[in-house]
Amino acid sequence: MADEEKQEQEGKAGSPLRSTLIVVTGIVLVSAILAVVLYKFVLSGMLAGPAEAEPKDPIDIIPQAATPIELESMQAAVLTDDPEAPVPILIFQVVLFCSTPETTDLIESRKSWFTTMVAELHRNRTLTEVNDRYTQDAILKQVTQKANDLLKRFGAPEEYYVLESKYKQFSPIVP
Repeated sequence: MADEEKQEQEGKAGSPLRSTLIVVTGIVLVSAILAVVLYKFVLSGMLAGPAEAEPKDPIDIIPQAATPIELESMQAAVLTDDPEAPVPILIFQVVLFCSTPETTDLIESRKSWFTTMVAELHRNRTLTEVNDRYTQDAILKQVTQKANDLLKRFGAPEEYYVLESKYKQFSPIVP
């Protein structure tokens, strides 16, 4: 009988010890999991330092083989608000920067197409538009886009394209 009482007391004494160990183990595990999650999603980003700069787009890099081609100087009449005022004339010359010398040769062989396209983009502009830098940049972007469209229409390979266009000469002259 004494043995039975001893076992009951040990069972009762072991039970609180066991439950305490389970609670402590649970608290330690939950704390460890929360610490890992906190580090993974919050602290690692803060401790990593500044993000590395992304490389620039390949469009911004001008290839070594890029060659300029100057279109001839052109003129366009400029519209004014006053119908009695003399008509200003815009004199301009555009330079196309091509991706390869072959592109330059193709444009040279069909230069009249490109000259006509550039002249059309400058026609019927007002004096205010002509003097606005943003409009000038928009026209140059259109020149580049349409030049690339013409190259596609001529069946040029994809590596033949116009990188950008710039004004070599741009001056509205009022008589």
